[in-house]
Amino acid sequence: MTKIQKNPAEVFICSLTTQVSVRNTKSTLNTIAKFMGFESIKTYPWHEVNYVHLIELKRHLIDRGLMPNSINTYLTVFKGVVREAWRLGIIDIDTYMKVKDVKRLKGNSSVKGQALTAPEVNKLVNYKNRTDKIREIRDSAMIAVLYGAGLRNSELLNLDLSDYIDEDKKIIVKGKGGFIRFMFLPEFSIKALNKWIDKRGYFEGALFSRMIIGNIITEHRLSAGTISLIIERRCEQTGIKRITPHDLRRSYATNLISSGVDIFTVQKLMRHAGIETTRRYDMRGEEVKKAAVDMLPF
Repeated sequence: MTKIQKNPAEVFICSLTTQVSVRNTKSTLNTIAKFMGFESIKTYPWHEVNYVHLIELKRHLIDRGLMPNSINTYLTVFKGVVREAWRLGIIDIDTYMKVKDVKRLKGNSSVKGQALTAPEVNKLVNYKNRTDKIREIRDSAMIAVLYGAGLRNSELLNLDLSDYIDEDKKIIVKGKGGFIRFMFLPEFSIKALNKWIDKRGYFEGALFSRMIIGNIITEHRLSAGTISLIIERRCEQTGIKRITPHDLRRSYATNLISSGVDIFTVQKLMRHAGIETTRRYDMRGEEVKKAAVDMLPF
C-alpha cells in the first residue's frame, strides 16, 4: 500500500472511489495549481490557502468562458481539498469556513452549449499541419470518434485498444453506472481511427494515449483537461468557434435529428434514460421552426 504524505490534495484524491474520478480530479487539481503559479499539487502551499485564492480561480474560469457546471466542478474539488487541509490541521476552521462560503455559479450548462454543422466537424477532423503529423493524426482520430459515436469525455478516456472491433465497425463503450454498450462508428471515424492505430501500434492499453516531445507515443491515458486543450487548439487552427468536448456530443445528436433520424433512436444512441434529456441536446435554431411552418398543408 502506498503511504500518503500529509498533502490534503493527495488525501482527497485517495478518498475517491473510481479510477476515472481519480484521473479527472488529479488533472483538475494540477490545472488549479498551475493557475496559481505552482508546478503541481505537490508543490502547492496548501497551508497558505485562503478564500481569495478560490475567488481568483472562479474569476479566471468565468473569463475563460467555461460553463457553470464546469466551473462548479473546479470549485467543489478545491473546497474538498481545503476540507482535508482543515481535517489534517494544516489550516484553521475560520479559513475553511470562509472558503466553504464561496458561492457556486448559478446556471446549468446542460441546457446550453452549441452544435457544429457537418462541414465544421469535417474541417476539424481533416485539418492537416505538416509540422506535427503524428499528433495531428491522433487528435483527428480522437475528434472523429468523440463526434462519430457521441461519446462523453469519460467514455472516450476509458477506451482501450481492445474495445475497438474493427471487423464489426464498432467500439465497446463503458458508460455511467457501469453499463456497457456497443456503438457503431461511421466510416470517417473508422478511417481516422485506423490511421492513428497504425501510428500508435498494437500494444494493450489506452486507445488514445499521451505523446511527449519528439512525437513519442506513451502508454498513458489522456486526461479530461488534455482533451479540452486538444479541441481548443484544433478550433484555433481551423478558425472554428471555440467548443467544448461535450459540444461534439451535442453536435452528434443535433445533426442526427436534422438528418431525419427519429428522436427515440437518437435517445438510444445517446444512451439517455429519458427522452427529455435527449431533447435538451437538440441545438437546432429558429430556422427549423420556420421551415416546419412553411411545410404546413393548405
